[in-house]
Amino acid sequence: MKRLVILIIALGLLLISCGNSQNEQDKGLSPAPNFTMQDYEGNIVKLSDMIDKPIVLNFWATWCSPCKAELPDFQRAYEKYGNEINFVIVDLTDGDETVEKAKSYLSQNGYTFPCYFDVNGEGSYYYNITSIPRTYFISTDGYIQYKVEQMISMSSLEFGINLIK
Repeated sequence: MKRLVILIIALGLLLISCGNSQNEQDKGLSPAPNFTMQDYEGNIVKLSDMIDKPIVLNFWATWCSPCKAELPDFQRAYEKYGNEINFVIVDLTDGDETVEKAKSYLSQNGYTFPCYFDVNGEGSYYYNITSIPRTYFISTDGYIQYKVEQMISMSSLEFGINLIK
């Protein structure tokens, strides 16, 4: 009898677990991959360190015209929501793109949102970045709620922010 009770409890827990997984799949949610990047001062930081607030994660580079075209909208959104949302604007630093080039571009254009640098290619790898710009909206439970795999409009940026705040 004792084994039967344990078996029934185990089966119930398994069904509950499967039900929760199915609900997450139905919503299209996936965990946001963690990665390390360099901050503006050269310190190594992890995306997971910023999960205290919802995250807007954007991958860009100075050689990407659509990336540069959407940065003013990120600046406006940062000015409006910067206290509620962690903006993680990540420059894909590779052989052609350098930290210095990105910093110079940001400075010349007066951008004040936080910029990070994917100097080891971890963000690009874990998010399977094959084209940019790309933007992810991550909730405080660490799940990607929404993503845009092209230049984002201000209305889509606002939509994503409203999903996670």
